[in-house]
Amino acid sequence: MELPYTNITSAKAVAHGGAGMGTSFTVRFVESARIIINWNNMFKNPILFELITFLTTKK
Repeated sequence: MELPYTNITSAKAVAHGGAGMGTSFTVRFVESARIIINWNNMFKNPILFELITFLTTKK
């Protein structure tokens, strides 16, 4: 899939989303060393796309 990579670009990524009480989500960008792991054990229903956009576009 394509995910935001910087404020103005996207990049190919593979990901796995968690399930159950809380969530965990892992993203690895295919052509870089960038990996994002997000654990949420409070089950507050994060809006995943907005969260990934925030995490990937910050330096």
